Amino acid sequence: STLSVGIHPITAQYNGNSIHAGSTSSLPLTQTVLATTVTSSIGGSTTARITGGNCTGFADGAGFVVASSPPAGHRFPYGVFQFTALGCPQEGGTITITFTYPGVVNRYWKYLAHHWVNWTRNVSITGNQVILTIADNQAGDSDSRPGIIADPVGPGFADGVGDATSIPTLSEW
Repeated sequence: STLSVGIHPITAQYNGNSIHAGSTSSLPLTQTVLATTVTSSIGGSTTARITGGNCTGFADGAGFVVASSPPAGHRFPYGVFQFTALGCPQEGGTITITFTYPGVVNRYWKYLAHHWVNWTRNVSITGNQVILTIADNQAGDSDSRPGIIADPVGPGFADGVGDATSIPTLSEW
């Protein structure tokens, strides 16, 4: 069976044999299962899913939030994804996240050193999907502790861009 996200106690059981008696032991060990997919309804249905790398999941609290202080002249209609990836190796940890947004994305932003940075060149964008890969303690990792990758990111649009609505026209005579 598959464990749900959360902390699960571990119990060991030995049934015994003809020489040794069986026993059961509950040790102070737990298995923590981390979320690997997070969804949001800010601006429409949005998903962030771990699709690669060697980190095991998102810490509690990962999710899409309304962007505070977006860059001048820009807005984040789908919010920004704020996360901490855990279970990364102490050396060489990476995470790849595939984001699926309700609309086409053409510019991606990342919050670094207390300001927004255009991160479009550092992601792969195809229509409404964005693929982001970050290596532990490399460009884009907002947490300097080994084995932990943290990041707030999201698609930003210039004011008035991305709001296009088709205008009906008269059919040809």
